[in-house]
Order: sequence, then C-alpha cells, then structure tokens
Amino acid sequence: MTTDKKSSPAIAPLRSRPTATKAAKPATPVREPVQFRYLLAQWVCERRNDGWYIAKSWTSSTGEKPKWEGPFALPQDASIAIARYLCAELSNRHQSKVRFSRVEPTDSLSGLPPLPDLSISPKRGDKS
Repeated sequence: MTTDKKSSPAIAPLRSRPTATKAAKPATPVREPVQFRYLLAQWVCERRNDGWYIAKSWTSSTGEKPKWEGPFALPQDASIAIARYLCAELSNRHQSKVRFSRVEPTDSLSGLPPLPDLSISPKRGDKS
C-alpha cells in the first residue's frame, strides 16, 4: 500500500504594512458648546452661558426673526413662562368665543371668574 501525501495548499506570505509612517494628525481642540437649542411645537428653548431663553419658533412667527426672552435660571422657569403665554392665549380665545356666543359671565359655560371692573376706582373709606 502506498500512501499518497496530499500536497498542502500553498500559503501566500503575509504582506507587511509600508514602513513609512504617517505623521499623526494634531488633536482637534474640543470647542465648548455656546448654546443648546430645543425646538418645541411653537416655541424654541435655548440654553446659553447665562441662562435659558425662549422665543416663538420661526414657523409660527411668519418668517420674522424671533424675539428672545430671558435669561431664566432654570428650564422650569422657561416652561412656566411658555405656560403663561399659552394660558393667556387660551383665555383670550375663550373670552372671544364667550362674547360671540353671548354667554353670561355668571353662566358655568363662561369658565372664567368674573373680572373686576378696574375702571371704577374704590372710594377711600371702602375696604373692598
């Protein structure tokens, strides 16, 4: 019996990398962020070095440059400022609908407490 040795496949020699070394790139300096911007549905909140700022978004301000308000110390303060604007808008819309529908201020549909008439000044002796 003869044993045939199978020839092993030829192994290609490994190629080494070129011996020339590339100069290392200088480290890119890390830039401190100046601001962070968060886009909400109709508002833009921005964090700057001195605090939080809010403005109506560009789409809701008809392409005009936004009017920034702030700085607010905390994001909660900026959120409360936005909530005040939304509350005023809701109140104005509701009051116009109530006037249009001729709902009496004492009716439960009015939804708002009757506002005092500020055009009448209280008398000096009156404590109310």
